[in-house]
Amino acid sequence: DDVGIWSRVLTTTEISDLVNETLGTADHTDTFSSDGWVDQDSAKIGVSSGSLAFNSNPDNSNNASSLDLSSALSDTKWTMRYEFSPTSKSISSSINSHLFVGLSSTASSTNMDQAQDYLGGVFGGSPTTNSAEGFASLYSNGSAPQSGATPDDVALTWSTSTTYYVEMKRTSATAFSIELFSDSGYSTSLGKSSITNVSGVTGL
Repeated sequence: DDVGIWSRVLTTTEISDLVNETLGTADHTDTFSSDGWVDQDSAKIGVSSGSLAFNSNPDNSNNASSLDLSSALSDTKWTMRYEFSPTSKSISSSINSHLFVGLSSTASSTNMDQAQDYLGGVFGGSPTTNSAEGFASLYSNGSAPQSGATPDDVALTWSTSTTYYVEMKRTSATAFSIELFSDSGYSTSLGKSSITNVSGVTGL
């Protein structure tokens, strides 16, 4: 399952592509043909069969993975797209069953309950009610993402036989969103979570 990131001033052609829901060639891509990621717990996360496979059930350890993009992204405009295909789920009110996916100013050795700049999302049980399924955009500006507010939760019942197409987008110094689609053309939206106060989040 591929991942791609675009981070630069767009050309006239690329602006036209955006209008037509195509983004051209990404600045950063990964086909997961090999594991170039830094895995903190290879028993819970790592590249397998062309995907970054994970088990997000909590076990009081840091089950994270990160990829160094070599240089920081723009602090005002970028887009990241990837496929998300859950194969099983276990969500209840007694378990903090969340999966965090995003861009951080730190590597995976930094837990989500430690200070960092972060733009991304939380998937699984609702951040506010663990037994309610869905997703939300999330950010932190020198604080711990895990304790951050999610002002725009989206309800979504996860299917373990569906591929979701995820688009994370920063459109200005202050605006960020996550939108899920049902198709690889990113045209049929399943829901969108937006935040407009991410000013100060830099160095991702």
